[in-house]
Parts: sequence; structure tokens; C-alpha cells
Amino acid sequence: METGTNGDVSSYMPTIMKRPFTVIRKFGLFSDNKFKRTSSAVFYGFLSFIMIAIAMMQFKGIKGDIYQLAANIETIVGFTQLFAKTVIAAYQQEDYKKLIKTTKHFWNFDKCDKSTRVEMMSIMSLSLKAQKVFVRAVFICAAFAILFSLFGRVPLPVGIWTLEGYDALRRAALIIQVPLVIYSAHLISYFDCMYFAFCTEIIIQFKIFCYHLKHLNVIGDDLQEMEMNYLKKMNICIRQHNFLIRFVTEFQNLYSAPLLMEYCTVAPLICFEFCAAAETANSLEKREGNTLLTPDINATESEDKLKKKILRIPTATRGKTKSKQTDREDRIVELKNVLTEVNLDLLGLCEVRREEEQMVKRPSKAIFYYTDAASGQAGVGFYVNKKQKNRIKKFATVNVRIATLSVEIDRTSCFTIIQVYAPTSNSTKKEIKDFYEALQHTLQNASKSPIEPENQAGFRASYLTIDHLQLIEKSKKYIIPIYLAFIDYTKASDFIRHKAIEETLEDWGIPQKYVNIIKRIYDKPTACIEMDKTGERLNLETGVRLEDLLFPDLFKAVLEHLFRKLDWEEKGVKINDELLNNSRFADAVNIAEIQEQLRND
Repeated sequence: METGTNGDVSSYMPTIMKRPFTVIRKFGLFSDNKFKRTSSAVFYGFLSFIMIAIAMMQFKGIKGDIYQLAANIETIVGFTQLFAKTVIAAYQQEDYKKLIKTTKHFWNFDKCDKSTRVEMMSIMSLSLKAQKVFVRAVFICAAFAILFSLFGRVPLPVGIWTLEGYDALRRAALIIQVPLVIYSAHLISYFDCMYFAFCTEIIIQFKIFCYHLKHLNVIGDDLQEMEMNYLKKMNICIRQHNFLIRFVTEFQNLYSAPLLMEYCTVAPLICFEFCAAAETANSLEKREGNTLLTPDINATESEDKLKKKILRIPTATRGKTKSKQTDREDRIVELKNVLTEVNLDLLGLCEVRREEEQMVKRPSKAIFYYTDAASGQAGVGFYVNKKQKNRIKKFATVNVRIATLSVEIDRTSCFTIIQVYAPTSNSTKKEIKDFYEALQHTLQNASKSPIEPENQAGFRASYLTIDHLQLIEKSKKYIIPIYLAFIDYTKASDFIRHKAIEETLEDWGIPQKYVNIIKRIYDKPTACIEMDKTGERLNLETGVRLEDLLFPDLFKAVLEHLFRKLDWEEKGVKINDELLNNSRFADAVNIAEIQEQLRND
């Protein structure tokens, strides 16, 4: 087998093959130094084998989660490919050098005519550009793999992946991953670039061979000379043809193992990626609308312990010198300490056992809501991160066992969380019956449309202005100054623009098919005045039909959409830590605590 120095080999290389070979040589795989070559292959091969072993160990911890299964399979496939290419490059590097040296026998296409030479140069230029794009894409993906593995909250099927709870294993895997990702980005990308370069060389030389066959002609002064020249050219073409076939055969034998390995690994990788994407899409649909962060607690030993700590906060020591209030504060501190171990924005609580319904703002960046449990038993509540306080719209107590918390998702939608503490089997039948009746009533009234807020009493069954009048009466009773601005929308239904209706419905997230139906109802409507005779028809751009069943809902939707755009977050009368700045019965009443607020509005 022909050997030589790396400098000699590099001198035979075409442009598209020099950089891949040089980069791989820097990692020791194509080095002439046997120790460097062997130690490099053993080091990176051993690290890849460790990563494969770590991934295989995790199969027992995956319990039917297709996303985790896909991530684990992809980790095994990726590092298997890296391990295999390292072994192949180390074992067959002399064959690579020999194949590269063989390219020196390829004839130079500068001897071709101008059109053929330009065509060959364009192929070479296109190949170089494709190599650069491919290498950059690989390095960008590798960078994202490292960043997501280090800082990503959600495990991604790129880079190293470990089950939650195996912290020591994860740290070890991350340490191993850094040199491996850098190495794999170079090896895999430039290994493929060399394959691409060989293919390009074969295409170019085959086209040149076809060019020479096309120009195989007879030149000479006499018949004998013409025959000799023709046989000479034919002999050269035959030798070139045989040489090209031999080169292709050697290239095929050299790359058959890497290609077979890639086909066997990439196919399952793509299949599992599609499965993981489909499963993720289904899970996102189920969780759509909930923006609060919730922990994904896996059934591992460490996570089970953490789960028990959350569900059962240890009771503080009750010494004689400790007051009841101090004991409760100690338990809240313990709750806060447990919450720091997981990423939670909202936590439901049972058996709060605190008197009086309250909302307590804690110095630990949290808000504590709880119900009245005067008897010292039961009581439910919520522990909310302060960064989500603007999303909390309402906390309501049904009884000592049921409480609700309304959370805003965005300007057009919200959801209600119901926290319950069910009676045990030792409870009386009356207690159990009362609990389920209260729970049923709570469920029926939990999901309320954001288009119909509590302060809108118009066009709604069981809603009167009595609650609005209560505000005035209580203000008089407790001598609280209050200023009222009454607004009467004259013929309000006649001045609603049809374009505003369409924009409002789309902003509220109404399904498009219903929006289209309503648009057709109000598409180019006309009206006429009928007295002694019918007048000319007039085009209408504003107004809704009073006799239409949709009128109340459309009117309330547009009105609420208008009020949501007002900058009144710090205006109004404070009730239960919420600012009430308007009460409506179709028309609106603007409320403020001080006169300057009305003037500014």
C-alpha cells in the first residue's frame, strides 16, 4: 500500500478536499504519528461509548413517554454514528490517503475547450459553496444542542439527554458532551464533505472523459499515420476509462460501511422524531390555554420524595414558648422553602386551618390566599408567585372546603381553578351532600365568558343593578367619598360600526366560521323609509338590528372590547384588593375615588 507524509498527500488534493482532510487531521485521525492517531481514536471512541451506555441505562426509567423515548433513541443513534465514524476513520485512514493520491492521475480539465472548462469550474464552485453551507448548518445545530442542554427547561431530542432527578449523571454527561460535540461537529460534517468531494471529482472526471470521447477523431497525412494516431488515442481513452472504474470501485468499497451505518441510524432517528413531534402536538393541544408553569414530576425516587414534601409540609415544633401565630408562620416558611426546589407559579393547598378569609402578600415573592376555617379544621387556599399576580382576577370562597381562583390567560380568555378538600368517610351524610351540592354549583358557574364581566348587568338573566346601588349605599354608610359620571349612549346600537364588530369578534378569538356568518348578515345592508310610499334604499355602515337575537351579545362584546383598551388599571374604587372603575347596564357609569380621576378621563 502506498504511503507518504501528510504534506505529500495534501499536494495531490483538489480544493474541495483539502479543508476536510486538514480539519480531520488536526484531531489526530489522519496523522502520520501512530501514537497520536491511535490515542485520538481511543479517546473519542471511549467517550462516545460512555454516552451510548448512559442513554441505554435510561430505558428503564422511561414509562411510555414517546417524547422521552425519541430523545433517548436519538442520543444513542447520534453517538453510535460518531463512534462508528471514529473507528472507520482510524481503521481505513491509509485507504483514504491512497484514494486521495490517486486523484493526482486525473487529467487536468484546463486542456479542455473553453465551454467545457467553464462548466467544470462552475461545478467545482457550486460544490465548494454547498460544503460551506453544510458545515455552517452543522455547527449552528451543535451550538443550539449545547445551549439547550445546559439552559433549556424542557429536554430536547438534541445533545445529551438525561432523565430528571439524575443530577450527578447529568453533570457527568454534560462534561463529556462538550468535547464530544465539538469533535462530532468537525468529524461528521467534514467526513461527509470528503464524501461529497469524491463524488464531485468523479462527476467532473466522467464529464471530461466524455469530452475526450466526443473529440476522438482521425488526424494524419496518410492512412497509416491516421490509423496509428487513432489507435493511440483509443488506447489512452481505454486506460483512462479503466482507471476511472478502478477509482469508483475503491471509492465504493471505502464508503460502503459509513453509508450503510448512516442509512441504518438516520431512518429510525427520523421516524422517532416524527412520532415525538406528533405526540408533542397532541399534548400541547390538551394543555392549550394554560400559561402557568406546572412541573412535570417523573416517577423517579428523588421526585417522589419531592412530591411528598410538597403534599405534606411538616408540622412545626409546638413548644410552650411558641405562639400559634408563630407556628403558622414557620409552616409557611417551610412551604416557601419546598417551593424553591421546583418551578411552580401556582400551588393549591388543603387543610390550611386559618381563621378568616384573607389574601396575604408574603415577602418571599408570593401571595397567600386562604378561606375561613374558624373551627381549626379544613380550609383551602392558593400559594401564587408574585410574577403572576396581574393574572389573578378573582379569589372566591364557596365554603371552608371549596375555593376558586380566576386566572387570566390573555385579554380575551381566562380559566378558573377550583381547589377542594373533600370530606372523609367519617363525615356525616349531610356534610357529604352539602359538599357535592356546593361543588356542582361551583362547576356550573366557574366558566364565565370574559365578554360578560361581573360589572355588566345589562341583557343578562339574574343580573340586576342592586349590586351597583350597594356601592353607593356602602360608600354613604362608611363616609367614603365617591364620584360618579353617568354616560348615556344615545342610540348606541345605531352607531356601532360593522367593521368594529368584525375586529372585536376576531380579537375575542371567536371561531372564524362564526365570524364569517355574522359578516354575511351585515354585508352591505340597506334600509329605506316607508311612509306613503317606499323611499330609496340607503347603504348602512353602522348599527345593529335591535330585533336580532345576536344584538345583546354583539353590543356587549364591542363595549367590553372598548373598555379593555382604556388605561384604567390604577383608577376606581378598591374592593377586595381589586379596582372597580365602571358599572354597566348596557350604558356605562364611570366611578372614581377622587375628582381628579374623572377630570383626567
